[in-house]
Amino acid sequence: MTDSATLSRTQLLSGLCVAVAALVGFVIADPLRYSSLMVLGGLAGLMLWPFVVKWHRILLVATVHSAFVMGYLPGDLPMWCGFAAVGFFIVILQRCLSRDVTLVHPGGVGWALIALVAVVILTAWYRGGVGLKSIGSESYGGKKYVLLLLGVASYFVLSAHPIPRRRVWLYLAMFFLSSLTGLLSHAIFMAGSKFYWMFKFISVDAAYSQAQFQWQIAGDNVFRSLAFSEAAGGIIGFVLAFKGLRGILNIRQPWYLLLVLVCLAVGTIGGFRSFLMGMLVIGGTIFLLEGLHKTRLILLVLAIFALISVGLVAYSDKLPISVQRSLTFLPLKLDAWVRQEAQGSLDWRIEMWDYLNKEVPANLVVGKGYAIDPDAMRMSMFNSSYDYGPKSEWAMLTGEYHNGPLSVVIPFGIWGVVAFLWFLTAGAMRLHWHYRNCDPDMVTINRVLFALFLARIAFFIFLIGSLYSGLVEFAFLAGLGEALNMRKPAAQESTEQTAESPELVESETL
Repeated sequence: MTDSATLSRTQLLSGLCVAVAALVGFVIADPLRYSSLMVLGGLAGLMLWPFVVKWHRILLVATVHSAFVMGYLPGDLPMWCGFAAVGFFIVILQRCLSRDVTLVHPGGVGWALIALVAVVILTAWYRGGVGLKSIGSESYGGKKYVLLLLGVASYFVLSAHPIPRRRVWLYLAMFFLSSLTGLLSHAIFMAGSKFYWMFKFISVDAAYSQAQFQWQIAGDNVFRSLAFSEAAGGIIGFVLAFKGLRGILNIRQPWYLLLVLVCLAVGTIGGFRSFLMGMLVIGGTIFLLEGLHKTRLILLVLAIFALISVGLVAYSDKLPISVQRSLTFLPLKLDAWVRQEAQGSLDWRIEMWDYLNKEVPANLVVGKGYAIDPDAMRMSMFNSSYDYGPKSEWAMLTGEYHNGPLSVVIPFGIWGVVAFLWFLTAGAMRLHWHYRNCDPDMVTINRVLFALFLARIAFFIFLIGSLYSGLVEFAFLAGLGEALNMRKPAAQESTEQTAESPELVESETL
């Protein structure tokens, strides 16, 4: 009976292997089709499932700022979305099996996010559905719902378990430095068409901006690449978490200050004014939180600003065009065409905001959601080709408002505003509590997380923001703050300490 059972099991496994091999052989005949990539991705995910279960959280952190995308699936979702969905499923399953998994922590952050999700779901239901064109829906816009909901899920995935102290810097390095992967898009484009298949896994956005600049006809494009700005910002964020602003300004270790200044210069190559504005807001917030305005270091900061200002005044109009565009918010002598292009971008936004302000009363009680009528999109393209109506009509239809408050109130009404403000308030207060009550070796890290959260709130409200894309950053900062400062139960810590210290077991036995 044992032999027959073993034989039957062997035959079953052999049959499954043959079937899987036949399926793989069939799909790799045309490996770049969506259906083939979905099958191969599903098989790879099945084989890697144990690894994903163990490391899903660090994979989520490592991909949130990365350029990796799931191009083999409809919608080209960022890679972090897959790990957020899988991680949320694992966390819910673990919570069903054990009470040690905490989903809602003190401070109200979790409840605020649950309230926001309720508003989003009810709005989508009332407005006729989500609208996922990639899976056959008649309307567009569902991808924004997916990004928003998975952004909320990422908070619960991160905050469900504490991050061990020995892995704190690994998580922080993954969180900040993963933004360097955006440069891979430029590298693939420069390598040539033989490597374009890699865009199934790497975002094409940076390469698209590079191609648009290189293929310009009338010289009416400025090279703009968010990859350079994000990579530079990631390095600066990690250095701030590692040394703090006081450590960066330490003249006995000038290489940290030099690294930050080089990153600031490289970040301006991206051509975005928001990069320098954001760095100034973040740096100013940390400067005040560390109390450096009460020390002699303020003289060093003023001296650095004075030297940079003199250099910019003398050579601003000789800098590369993309760098000049990053400086257009400053009163400097710049190329006239660059300043005109930047002003045109601002005027385009102001014109759109004037139109959108008229829509606020109609969507105040029940928001319009994210679903987009395809007929309205086609009409917008027709109007754009013949210069009918505002040039920003496509942005208004797609929900790309370039304005944080409008991106909340128009899609989700006053109820979405209340839930989101509740979340921002609770998140800021919780991160501030961690900053004031954490262990001494965590003060610098918690200060940076709190400063980043405050700076992003200011940026979201007063400069530029989008709810569906910006919520994930807020959720990650709140979730990381919770996980980094969470303590394990005493019994669990004792068990782990015993397991990691064999000499302790030996001494207790003796």
